[in-house]
Amino acid sequence: MGGERSSFVTTERCKIRYNEYELMPERAGPNLGSLERCRNKTGYEKEKKMSIVIAILGFGFLVLIHEYGHFIVARLNGVHVEEFSLGMGPTLWSKKGKKGTVWSLKALPIGGMCQMKGEDTGEVDVSSDSFQSKKPLQRMSIIFAGPLMNLLVGFVFFALLARGTGFQTNQAATILPDSPAQAAGMVAGDEIEAINGKKVTTFMDVVTYTALAEGKPMQVTLRRGAERLQKEITAKKTQTGQYLIGFRPVQELHPGPIVSVRQGFKEAGSMVRQTYQSLGLLVTGKVGLNQMGGPVAILGLASNVAKTSLLGFFRFLGFISINLAIFNLLPFPALDGGWLLVLLVEWISRRKLPEKFMTAWNGIGFAILMIFMVLITFKDLLFPLRL
Repeated sequence: MGGERSSFVTTERCKIRYNEYELMPERAGPNLGSLERCRNKTGYEKEKKMSIVIAILGFGFLVLIHEYGHFIVARLNGVHVEEFSLGMGPTLWSKKGKKGTVWSLKALPIGGMCQMKGEDTGEVDVSSDSFQSKKPLQRMSIIFAGPLMNLLVGFVFFALLARGTGFQTNQAATILPDSPAQAAGMVAGDEIEAINGKKVTTFMDVVTYTALAEGKPMQVTLRRGAERLQKEITAKKTQTGQYLIGFRPVQELHPGPIVSVRQGFKEAGSMVRQTYQSLGLLVTGKVGLNQMGGPVAILGLASNVAKTSLLGFFRFLGFISINLAIFNLLPFPALDGGWLLVLLVEWISRRKLPEKFMTAWNGIGFAILMIFMVLITFKDLLFPLRL
């Protein structure tokens, strides 16, 4: 083929030629254009790799916090932890601590484990430091500690971000002309309290519930001073595909510590509600599995967010942390929620379920989860989610 030959087809060749021209720029000559393209590609590859590393570390941190919640409350209740691991699969590194706990790092950064003495052994273990020997409420506190830590981390991230960067509220600062909000009679100062019966406490609630309405008429509850009003508003779709009511929210630019903490609680609570609502949409078939992502999708999205904004990445981690908590609280075998359900039955009935039943219960649940994870991973690889 005629014309300029492409010398920068692969990243490796790009790096070699880029380094050569950087050291001796006079050799670039007519290849200055190629050098600039190479510089951009090399920088992009470095940025991409760094963002993937940051995403893995962030996700690993959330798993670590979750398992550490189990670990610390187990220790407080006198339960011996046999192994504390970050990741799944083959062991890359391990070390036995002074108190007999094996600390390990495993190859796949998609989970973790806090293995307690007497847990899922299939045999009765009534020794004083065994998980089985503890009362139902003690065991429930150990199990619940993992999701609780994820909820707390989400709250802390949201509170710190509110304190550091400010936040938008669900109150209108100005109403845009010729907008659905103006047509419905909204005025500056109106605060949106609910959309289609769903509670609104943050501006993100307004954005989410407006998007879910997909341009259909919405029943919006407003607070205007001491008065509560009902309005029907139909959001307008923009050229970018967003649905907007048409108002600019009040901005809290320099919130104090108390306001920031309150906003952290609001955003964490909002995220909990939205997560349960999303699960409801999934169960009822209103949202397809193609809109669901597993660990690969999470790492991919986290990597993209990390490339865009570090603050956005921390907000995304807060979102994922709360999603992890809610997912783990689902009453399904092998999840923390499955354990809590069984322990609640034991506490109410005052009868301990057989260990063989518990082993089978958790074993079947774990197998189903692993199959589902494999399927969702293939789906993530073949049909990745997009931001």
